[in-house]
Amino acid sequence: MERYCVKCGKKLEENELFCTRCGTKAVVSNREKMENISGKVKEMVGNKNMSAKTDAKASAKAGASAESIRKIMMVLGVLNALLFLLVPAVTIDSQSNTLAGLIISDCGGDSLSGTLGTDYTYLLVLLGVMLAAEIIFPIAKDWRFIGAGGILSLIGCFSVGSYLSKIEGIVNLASWGISDSSMTPAGSAFRILCVIYAVMSVVYFVQVKRARA
Repeated sequence: MERYCVKCGKKLEENELFCTRCGTKAVVSNREKMENISGKVKEMVGNKNMSAKTDAKASAKAGASAESIRKIMMVLGVLNALLFLLVPAVTIDSQSNTLAGLIISDCGGDSLSGTLGTDYTYLLVLLGVMLAAEIIFPIAKDWRFIGAGGILSLIGCFSVGSYLSKIEGIVNLASWGISDSSMTPAGSAFRILCVIYAVMSVVYFVQVKRARA
């Protein structure tokens, strides 16, 4: 829309507020005012829509990340169960025993640990619950269950560490009379997977919160 100075008649540019010839203030019509307001409203709406789209993309990305973490945690739980049940943790005189077998043998008063004043039945139950939680809780897709699994993993990690330190002392004593007597990396690997699982449960919680924000 063309504008002219009301005093000298000079044509004004679109954004000029004063006439460059006579200095008279330009008169802004109601239509121009409405167009300016409309332009500002459109700009605000556009910025809001862009922000909403950005937030939606961030939420979707966080949700996809949480889903990937959940699947990885299920795999970690299965690996930990395999380590616990199938991989030898101790070798004495060419006889190997898994972590599960060691703890089972140390349950009750007739075991070596029992004669030393410790019954590890509680540890067997604890690790059984922990491993079940590591595998089953991620299936529930609930951050509270997964968080509980992470806490159980940390407890299991420290409990197994304490147990293995005691077993290592017994194995070292046995190695004096038996040449082939040693601990395998299975126990350490089990504890490392427990810590990784616990850390990932925290990361999962953060990603779920971002996805819901």
